[in-house]
Amino acid sequence: MEEKYETGQGVTPPENNRKTAPGGGPAADNKETAPAVNPLPASSASAPETPADAASAGPAPSAGGDPAPEEAGASVPPEEGGEEGEYGCITAFPADLSREEYVDFNIVVSQTSGLLRFRKGQIVFFSVLAVLSVVMMVLDVAAAGSLDPVLVLLVLFLLAAAGLLFIGVPRYVRSSAEKSYDQSILNGYCYYGEIRVYPDRLEKRGKNTAVIRFAENAVFLENTRMMALLAPGMPAIVLPARCMTPAAAEGVRRAVLPGIPPARQKLLGRLIPQADAPIPPPVETAADAEETELFALEVDYTKEEFVRIVTDTALRAFLKLLPVYSGMSVLAGLMFGLMNGLPIGIASFLLLIGLLFALNVLTARGRAARSYALMPEGAKRVRVGFSDWGITVKSERPGESTRFVWQAVERAVERPESVEFYTATAFLRIPKRCIPQLEELKRLADAHVRPKKPKKAGK
Repeated sequence: MEEKYETGQGVTPPENNRKTAPGGGPAADNKETAPAVNPLPASSASAPETPADAASAGPAPSAGGDPAPEEAGASVPPEEGGEEGEYGCITAFPADLSREEYVDFNIVVSQTSGLLRFRKGQIVFFSVLAVLSVVMMVLDVAAAGSLDPVLVLLVLFLLAAAGLLFIGVPRYVRSSAEKSYDQSILNGYCYYGEIRVYPDRLEKRGKNTAVIRFAENAVFLENTRMMALLAPGMPAIVLPARCMTPAAAEGVRRAVLPGIPPARQKLLGRLIPQADAPIPPPVETAADAEETELFALEVDYTKEEFVRIVTDTALRAFLKLLPVYSGMSVLAGLMFGLMNGLPIGIASFLLLIGLLFALNVLTARGRAARSYALMPEGAKRVRVGFSDWGITVKSERPGESTRFVWQAVERAVERPESVEFYTATAFLRIPKRCIPQLEELKRLADAHVRPKKPKKAGK
């Protein structure tokens, strides 16, 4: 295990996932991705809502797991009492989620309430401004016989902004979703589970379990390719058309449409079921066998620790986008500098960078402090289990679990007050005061975490 005694930042996370917010994810917030608990979606950063979220904060929106999950099975009949009972199961069927379906879900959520929501309007706006600027350039040349460099920079800036919105942002959302899905599979997450539909909630039961109650500000999304149920701070439940029979789709509508107010229904189309029978469960391999836990830690995060984790996560997200922010700020600085002089241009550049930093990092810190104050006591604690397979983080709240296989852990770092584990998309921070088996943890990390070899010159 590396030993570092400076306060450092970890690598990336939107989640979701995230986790978090609905959107691209809206809180990312609402991606069906586990183990990234409410990450950042993929397309917008939001403060984690619980220490379980913060401990593994990453970009990407999230589907959780249960401390004692039931095994996913084939379609089963409704529970006794059926839909007549207040909490009787209306229908039950198995569902899965492929990589492309996961990406499609994140794009749809982003288009509904995330980065892509106003993309078309923004492109039209920037394009109109660019055309007007070109017209002004032509008139300027015709009248004065010279070309104003400020107008040239303005046109280039507007065209670059339109191109970024048209090409860059959709690619970013797709790429983030693909990485999040691949990472979750690498971490051992299984998207297959049994969907149970009740008058007041939807449940997805399997190796990872999620429960969304309609009363908890749940949002229902439907188009021709999928149905999805999202709620703040919870993993989304996504039902692709590939897994849906006509009876299953109708059962979901009978529960969701009366149970969720129309204002929280995003009906973009009517699902076209593609299944004639329940889909079969995935083939289980030896690697899917349950691991034996070596030891576990009970971690109770303080307010300062929680706020620091959220702030570090927001800072890493800001640094990832810093090249884009810097490019936009440089163009703005050049434009104002040519119009008003070099000092004004430099001040404009610094002001814009500072404003973006405040919006991305400082506001996240404030949101984290407010979220912690509103948390129930049980939501401030997580259980971290260690095995030869990897690390499992479980919240006391049902349906929230994060898993990291050792193969996905790129670094283990010991700091003066904490121990941190990093993957490509998330990180886990455990205060040392909660680690009585510190030496045992060091030996386990040294045995399983292999530092990457530096690339040789010329390769």
